[in-house]
Amino acid sequence: MAVATAMASPEVKTELGEPLEIGFWTNGNIQINNDGGKADFEIPIKGSKKSGTIFVNATRDGADWDFTRLELEPAGGGKAIDLRPKRETK
Repeated sequence: MAVATAMASPEVKTELGEPLEIGFWTNGNIQINNDGGKADFEIPIKGSKKSGTIFVNATRDGADWDFTRLELEPAGGGKAIDLRPKRETK
């Protein structure tokens, strides 16, 4: 889900350039235990203009993952792009 979200993001495409490619070496941990779990990992990504890293921190309760962090940090600085699903406010 994290990769698909980043690859579909217009902001990521604008920042990094197209085409986007995911790097080979992912770093981090995913732990799943019955109906719960947590994930904390980094995914390298690059485009035609520059590269960056997708950072993922999430917890699982049942079938759903709740992302506390899902963002792209461009290499060399710049503003991080929050990729978490937007929640509706009522």
